[in-house]
Amino acid sequence: MKQLSLDAAHVVMLGFDALIYNHVHHVPYKNGATQKYDLDLRIGYFGKAYYRMQAAIEQPKDMII
Repeated sequence: MKQLSLDAAHVVMLGFDALIYNHVHHVPYKNGATQKYDLDLRIGYFGKAYYRMQAAIEQPKDMII
């Protein structure tokens, strides 16, 4: 839970919003070492596009994919 809270805080500081479609996904997987389930936060396709548009030196007005 500690790592999940740190990951969530990092995602929020980068400007992603989990309520927007395809920005952030939570992915559960089984940890082989502890035999317990871990939860990982992954950035979605629109989240990556949003971040790249915000981090650009000259912000594009529109992105066509």
